[in-house]
Amino acid sequence: MPLSRAYVLYLLSVVTFGCNGIIASYIDQTSTTIVFFRLLLGSLFLLGVMLVRRQGRALFRYPRDLAFVLVSGLAMGISWLFLYEAFDRVGVGVASLLYACGPVIVMAISPLVFQEKLTRLKVGAFAAVFIGVCMINGTEISFHGEWLGVLCGLGSAVTYAVMVVTNKQAQDLSGLDNTQVQLSAGLVTVATFMAFTGGFDFVISRSDWPFLLVLGFFSTGLACLFFFSALTHLPAQSVAILGYLEPLTALFLSAWLLGEKLVSLQIPGAIFILAGAFVAEVLGNRQQAGEG
Repeated sequence: MPLSRAYVLYLLSVVTFGCNGIIASYIDQTSTTIVFFRLLLGSLFLLGVMLVRRQGRALFRYPRDLAFVLVSGLAMGISWLFLYEAFDRVGVGVASLLYACGPVIVMAISPLVFQEKLTRLKVGAFAAVFIGVCMINGTEISFHGEWLGVLCGLGSAVTYAVMVVTNKQAQDLSGLDNTQVQLSAGLVTVATFMAFTGGFDFVISRSDWPFLLVLGFFSTGLACLFFFSALTHLPAQSVAILGYLEPLTALFLSAWLLGEKLVSLQIPGAIFILAGAFVAEVLGNRQQAGEG
């Protein structure tokens, strides 16, 4: 896949993920139920695409890649469970800040795992992006001593890093095969958790179904196909930095569609994110090309 196409697909997926909170706000279900249906409907969507394209036969040709993607899917399911539990316990602001540590972990280990050079310019740009995320979410910092929620937030960050690192190891599985295995493994993880906690005791109303279908087919199935198709072709540092456009998208959409007011720190925070991403991806890559 050309690098330019990988960047386009990744950015489309990140912006789409930023819409998920808006869509989920119209669904009157628990967070675990929403995650379950995201994965279930997303998996069914990709299964339909595979049947139409008559793909999927290559899954067992690359057992090493298959093992990495299964671990990545397991990590994704656990990460989402941790994140939504953190949302419930410490609120969106604290949980989002803790989850934002995931890309920090990915970037920190990229020189060791992927042999990617970590330049001062990129470190500075990444710091600016992270500060921007803190400014966006920092207005809601109050966890009232709920340390279990903090641990869940940190757990979501660590498992996010595991998801990215392990999936990037699978170079030979196609984007479609990769994503199908990823979502299926995540689905099994979440379903197992729900089976042990009695989470299947729910009733879906007619008003919930349109939003669940959009969230599952479009914002999970199609968006994850874009995300994991691009992931193996992009530097881990680019994945880490550009991933922060997701909360930025959510910020502006919530202000536009839900009428949520932007507080004083959020606008400069958005500028920090955009400026940091630009410096890292444009100037940083030019610097590395010049050194090469």
